[in-house]
Amino acid sequence: QSRQSGPVDSVRTPPANRQRLLWARIGTSLTVLAFLFHLAGTVLRGIAAGRVPWANMYEFALTGTVLIVAVYLGVFFRYDLRFLGSLITGMVVLMLGGASLPFTFYVEVVPLADPLKSVWLVIHVFVASLATALFAIAFGLSVLQLMQARREQRAIAAVGTGATVRTGPGFLRTLPGSEALESLAYRFAIMGFVFWTFTLIA
Repeated sequence: QSRQSGPVDSVRTPPANRQRLLWARIGTSLTVLAFLFHLAGTVLRGIAAGRVPWANMYEFALTGTVLIVAVYLGVFFRYDLRFLGSLITGMVVLMLGGASLPFTFYVEVVPLADPLKSVWLVIHVFVASLATALFAIAFGLSVLQLMQARREQRAIAAVGTGATVRTGPGFLRTLPGSEALESLAYRFAIMGFVFWTFTLIA
């Protein structure tokens, strides 16, 4: 049943039982490869600076985007969120590309300013980046939840009137229902809220 085409009944399907969709596997493999290059670039930036790679807005964007992808790939062991792949990777490409432009956030490697030479820089900014990653996943799920809820409402209205109407983009029929998406978005938002609260305290 798990290998049949059609709507995803549950995002909790164990990895071994998930649909083995060719393009999904290719996309996930490319995302993992891109993540490894991205992680290597972030680590090398830190090595070149001789400190953690999040002391300015460019490095915060570099670390934040790598954590977004890390969280997205990490939750695969619990939730099947492959349907978020295009949205998450697209968002990361735009954020990383924008931050890399010379007239935006990009700066050369510079020594750490004296006021920032504290262990709290490591804790505060890393937790903030992690919270941002969780909020990004919640954002992606919320966008799809709103689209799915609208499609479901149109489908119900069409059944009631007996008319044949287009209920929305076809790919939405392959996604979990709006309630499942809302529940997942809520969980990620709650976790992000906890980490962001600690960020403000720190």
